[in-house]
Amino acid sequence: MLLSYKYELAGDTNLKIGVYICQNEKKQTKMGKRILGCRQKTTDDVVRGELGWWRIRRDKLRLRYWGKIMCMRNDRWVKIYNMSRNKYEQEGAINWCSETHRLIKELRLDEEWDSENVQSQDIWRHKIEIAIQEREERQWKDRMKEKPMLRNYVKMKDELKFEQYLQCDGTRRDKTNMVEMRGGMN
Repeated sequence: MLLSYKYELAGDTNLKIGVYICQNEKKQTKMGKRILGCRQKTTDDVVRGELGWWRIRRDKLRLRYWGKIMCMRNDRWVKIYNMSRNKYEQEGAINWCSETHRLIKELRLDEEWDSENVQSQDIWRHKIEIAIQEREERQWKDRMKEKPMLRNYVKMKDELKFEQYLQCDGTRRDKTNMVEMRGGMN
């Protein structure tokens, strides 16, 4: 929980948090390789693809927190600070508001930023879930296209989602072989 709170509030410019996130992503991928029973040389993108895993969910947490702020009463200090963000945008400062704005633009959610209206937290959570999923899939596909050994994997897998064959009956070795075959490790 503390880790999640750090992600909500820390900016991308915070080097300590950035290193921490990178280490956690490596741990997550290493655990994914253990779960799948595949070799350490299996590419991270195949592991994420088969399990349907996103990278660390810091962006989701940050945007959920921003949505929570937007649903607050106008007399709350945190909302007052956020509403004065125009001053910081004009000065070109890099702070929590500017980093959040950059992320919202990247996810193509500008309308909500401009209107400062997320309707409700549930609707906002659903919107950011979809937007982040689309971005994660785009980035995942781009990374895979750069790796020649994954040319067949790209053809057979076009969505970043959990593969159902991993839940089917069969030995662990059968599933591992399937992952490695699909990922070009055979």
